[in-house]
Amino acid sequence: MVRTYSPEFKETAVRMMMIKHQKEHHCSRWASTVAVSKEVGVSPNSIWNWFKKGALEAEEVHEFDVAYYKEQIERLEAKVKRLEKTISFLRTTIAIFSSDV
Repeated sequence: MVRTYSPEFKETAVRMMMIKHQKEHHCSRWASTVAVSKEVGVSPNSIWNWFKKGALEAEEVHEFDVAYYKEQIERLEAKVKRLEKTISFLRTTIAIFSSDV
């Protein structure tokens, strides 16, 4: 019989594993997974798979973020160029009108 777990339960188990790993530096991530699996009553492989799936999803989100920010940078660089041209034009205009006075 296959048991299904709620996303919240999976997230909690993975967070527990990560916290245990961070607190116990001498402990491997797998050892943390095994310890948490005993606490929550789930196989270590299940927690490990949830962890890996979450890590892959985080990488996908990160890749999206990078693409988004690259696009934003390009857009802002183009805006800076336009504004620099406007400033240059205004300086020239001010110089022309200042010399006429």
